[in-house]
Amino acid sequence: MEYGATIWNPYIKGDIDKLEKIQNRAIRFIKKDYKTRTPGSITKMRKELELDTLQERRTSLRLILMYKVVQGLVPALPPTSFVKNAKQKRQIKANKHFQ
Repeated sequence: MEYGATIWNPYIKGDIDKLEKIQNRAIRFIKKDYKTRTPGSITKMRKELELDTLQERRTSLRLILMYKVVQGLVPALPPTSFVKNAKQKRQIKANKHFQ
């Protein structure tokens, strides 16, 4: 779930919630606690495991990447590798009879 998180970061609440639900299932799996449904039980388990939410982890990964770019620790991509030249549009030439 973290692969490419520095580039792709969901901003729609529904997408964020779906990702957090996956992590919550993983937390239950790690703790082997599938039955507890009291409010705050996942938060308590997350704190016991010392895990951040996925949103917090994506934020810190973006900040780390930005720091590396500013410090020159990450090679910059040349624009030619991702910017495509615009296609030439068809040009209409004037007819000799109308000049």
